Amino acid sequence: MRLGFFKPSVKKYLGFLYCGHHPSTENSTDSSTAEVEELPRLYALIIAINEYASPAVGNLKGAVADAAAMKAYLEEDLGVPETQIRFLRDAEATRRAIIQQINDLIADQRIRRGDPILIFYAGHGGEADAPDGWEAGDSKIQMLVPVDFKTTVDEQVVHGIPDRTIGALLSRLAEEWGDNITVILDCCHSGSGTRGDNEDRIPRFTEISHNIPPKLDIGIWGDARSHKRAVVIAPGFLHHGLRSHILLAACGAKEFALEENGRGVFTSALLTTLSGVGAQNITYANLLQRLQGITEQNPQCEGFYRNRVLFDAKAQSQGKVLFKVEYDGNEYVMESGTARGIDIGDEFTLYKDPEPSKSSSSLAIFVVTTVYPMRSVLTPVSVPPRFRLNHPAFALQTKAGAKHDLRIYVAKHKKLTTLFKVLVPQMQRTRPDRPRIMQVGKGDAEMGIDIQGKEVVFDILDERLTKFNLHRIPFSAPLDSSILHPILDAAAHFHWHLRRTDEGHNLRGKVRLVFTEVKKVDGLLTEDLHPVTQGIGENLNVDGVINLVSSRDRMYGIKIVNDSSIPLYAALFYFDNSDFSIISLYHPPYAAQFKVDPPLRPNGSITLGYGSGGEVPYTYEVNKGQDVDVGFLKLFLSSEYVDFSDIPQLSPFKTVRHMRRADNLFRRISSWDTILVSVVIRRGCRQSIILSA
Repeated sequence: MRLGFFKPSVKKYLGFLYCGHHPSTENSTDSSTAEVEELPRLYALIIAINEYASPAVGNLKGAVADAAAMKAYLEEDLGVPETQIRFLRDAEATRRAIIQQINDLIADQRIRRGDPILIFYAGHGGEADAPDGWEAGDSKIQMLVPVDFKTTVDEQVVHGIPDRTIGALLSRLAEEWGDNITVILDCCHSGSGTRGDNEDRIPRFTEISHNIPPKLDIGIWGDARSHKRAVVIAPGFLHHGLRSHILLAACGAKEFALEENGRGVFTSALLTTLSGVGAQNITYANLLQRLQGITEQNPQCEGFYRNRVLFDAKAQSQGKVLFKVEYDGNEYVMESGTARGIDIGDEFTLYKDPEPSKSSSSLAIFVVTTVYPMRSVLTPVSVPPRFRLNHPAFALQTKAGAKHDLRIYVAKHKKLTTLFKVLVPQMQRTRPDRPRIMQVGKGDAEMGIDIQGKEVVFDILDERLTKFNLHRIPFSAPLDSSILHPILDAAAHFHWHLRRTDEGHNLRGKVRLVFTEVKKVDGLLTEDLHPVTQGIGENLNVDGVINLVSSRDRMYGIKIVNDSSIPLYAALFYFDNSDFSIISLYHPPYAAQFKVDPPLRPNGSITLGYGSGGEVPYTYEVNKGQDVDVGFLKLFLSSEYVDFSDIPQLSPFKTVRHMRRADNLFRRISSWDTILVSVVIRRGCRQSIILSA
């Protein structure tokens, strides 16, 4: 339902969008002069193309209708003034105009940092061979198709707008106005999907057979050390882990975005959901879970901030993750396993609703008795009489099994003994779903606790670190249980995810992690006089160890290479042993109820820090007073989608990070695996060290 006026619920949401200014009324005698009309702070660019100029490009029927519906939603439901909406339709949506309108958003001085910005595109997409020198995972790039595509302007053939160009523009937009940017693409980029027999279902895709010039838009996408954010974006517009914006895409990379009955299937479902639920009540990730009526395509949500409320820079609590449980007539099966960190002995409480509230009644309590890579078998522990599970239920972990435990050695000090008698049971009462603290002898411990002066210090007992003469992390804490509680909780989470792996290592020999130095290319500048960067030199990952020199000036990039014929999912993290932080460097997109595309394609690769992978290069430094530091790059691999989004964590200490951005039969057996690489950062010259990880 469209609103011609502001309902109370809509007015409440507009608080997210308004940043209205009220002048002081302290000395005013006329109250009517105290009110200044507030305008929503959202700014939008809407692009839609039905009728293309070239006869070589087929026309569409529903793109302009989708765009008009989106514009109406912004104006009527959210109250966005028309003056804050830029609208390009059909003949107006030339290549030059689309790029110019994004540049105009970058230059729009009405926008304040943090204001919500929306870019919506409905039209054709396309896929082309990557030009020479463009790093792309499967040698393909993807493009938006402007209205003048394949025509001639100023004696030059008009090309599509590559993912690299769009990504650079979005990065500059985010650098200027912040990362509260939403991009919605109702188009597809691959012609490999199945069209079917229904002539009324039209795919938004056109063939791109000509070569793309290597220097196309170089003035836009050229990398620069001075940029704080990514300047390029990965193939398919899905840069996994991107921080400049949130992307809602109509379909997977190898699927069609379809039109039906004169409308785009995705946009129609999207707006129906938003009008029914309200943007103020839903996050980007939850939005996909609520979409109805979509078949034959799998919408994707990508972006680091996917747990934010729509069009709002504030993040909701990520909350609890629930897993679907069904009774197959023989046993209770949960859709999660060892790849997700589930293990025998973990306890789960079942609920009827996938998003239970605090007042929701539980159905029963189950324990994991058998576990597989992607699923687990549950056995009831506490169930009501005549309990039957006729419909799917949803399981929330309420107790962690023994394998999650953090094994610590506590030095023999009276104050520590007294403190831990209170602290350990307190931690178990408040968060029974988190790993427990288990006090053991020093030889069996992962971490030690001692006292130095009036402070608690944390000793390193991991042999992979002590061989480098690392024996204590460079942070301490007062003898206060309220402060030690989150530190130990973070340490338990850190060590559990660092040590867990698949014992069979079925995927380890199929994927390589290539770590190289990245440098500016001498004499090559963009039209904006920015230096271009590229990966150079040998692979520094030798036998699972990377030796680096501590420096703010040395830049590094990463390539994940799939040498197999199996499409895989990958998630890459940096584990910082000095402060228990875990940084997400790469994670797959999110699709909720829909299928997620495997981003690591057969014999393909993903680049991070250079090429088409987005993100500026990385630098590594040691703390003041340290001569050496060791962290770990850990790559999680799986043959099926696994949500690893609960692994990253901030340090419990106030710290500066050492790694930074330089700104059935014949069915494939479910598998997962990890690859762990030590990163050794030293002062002075790089040394050759062999270290088994």
